[in-house]
This record gives sequence, C-alpha cells and structure tokens, in this order.
Amino acid sequence: MERSVAAYAAQTGDRLLRGLMLGVTADIATMRWPARCSLLAVDLSREMIRSVWPGDIAGVRRAVCGNWISLPARPSSCDIAIGDGSLNCVSYPDGFRAVAASVFQALKSEGIYLARCYAQPERKEEPAAVMESLAGRENPTFHHFKFRLLMAMQRNVKEGVAVDDVYRYWAQYGLDPAVVAERQGWDVEGVRDIALYRDASTVHFFPTLEEQRSILREYFDELSCSTDACVLGERCPMLVLTPRRAAGGRPGT
Repeated sequence: MERSVAAYAAQTGDRLLRGLMLGVTADIATMRWPARCSLLAVDLSREMIRSVWPGDIAGVRRAVCGNWISLPARPSSCDIAIGDGSLNCVSYPDGFRAVAASVFQALKSEGIYLARCYAQPERKEEPAAVMESLAGRENPTFHHFKFRLLMAMQRNVKEGVAVDDVYRYWAQYGLDPAVVAERQGWDVEGVRDIALYRDASTVHFFPTLEEQRSILREYFDELSCSTDACVLGERCPMLVLTPRRAAGGRPGT
C-alpha cells in the first residue's frame, strides 16, 4: 500500500492529496503517507474508532463515524481510497455494489482505490478439514487457522458467515485453548479470543476474487493485482483500481 500510494503521489506533481479510508485500520493510518496528503477515515462503529484509531492529527488524519454507502466526502473530491478487507464487511452482491459505487463517486476520475480483498478460494475448504489441520503445524498462528475456518464455514456468498456460528462450531470440539496453544506454539490469548465471537451479530462475506471483480469492474478498471508470498497470501489479493471513465452515470469526469 505504501509503494502504491508513493508511486501515485510521484505522478501528481506538488498538489495536495486527499485520502479516504474505509475503516480505521491503525497500520494503514500510521504507514508512510506523502507529507502533502491528508487522510479521512470512516467507520460505522464509534467503539471501533475509540479502541482502534491511533488518534487524530490536525491536518494529517482524522476519523469520523459514517456509513460507507453514503461516504462523508464530496463527489470527485478524493485522490486515494484505501481499505483492508472492508468489502468483506458488507453483504454480497448488494452491499458490495453499493460501497463500490460510493467509493467511485468520492474519487476523482484520475484517483486510485487500493483494496485488499479477502477472497474465498475457488475450491472451498470444508470445516472438518480445517479442524483436522490442528493435528499438524500448517497454520503459523491461530489467526491463520481462524481465517481458514471462517471461509470454510460460509455455505454460500449471499448468506455469508456469522461469527457466532464459527464460535459454536469450534466450541463443540471442546478443545482446551491452553493445550492447543502449547501444542501449536501459539499465543494462548489469541486462541481464547475466539470467545469474542460468541453471541456476536457480525457476519462476514467471502466472495471469490472473480466474484469481487465482477462487481468492481462495473465502476473501476483494474491496474494491478498482487499477493504476498506468506501463508494464505493468495487469499488476500491487493487490487489497485482506478475509476472507469464511463460508469455509474459519471462519464468522462
């Protein structure tokens, strides 16, 4: 993300840049932004802003409570939009399309949208197979295991996966977090944190990359797609997009 933003900034001369972030991801907020770029972060949850946001800095960054479907930004006012898994927090395809349209409207025609997507593999895993992986050492951390289990538990993309269902599936195995953590070499608190899913109303949606592209291409042209070489990196592609010149009723802007 830093490289993409820096490359874009290098092409824009000395003008001031406006960034727009979907969510309040601290690592993105504190990454190396161009000195002439200000960042507005938008999240629907005031609790997330209070607990995650690293703090406002006048003229540099600020966070506001708002809805991604109706972003608090003037049309064609932003140079850079950015988000880490943001599109997986809304329903597919309707919510996904609505957020894509909202970002499209906020961006200048020559702007860029950096979206790290969490993509269901074309060949979906089964939950039981993910649980069986606990017999080996293929998951570097509990977060890798939990990420796989979330995707595996999704029956279909329109329904998504409720995190409470994931917790209840995990709990039925009756595993001791301390024993699992010691055997796998994981942080025990990370394993225990799955209890935060219990009775939570959160639902995540994991379309395949092609399903995500099928909506995004209605509003954006794809400039690049990259993945990390790390474990499960292929499920977290980073797309660099730019608004289509004739999309969403804004031809040629």
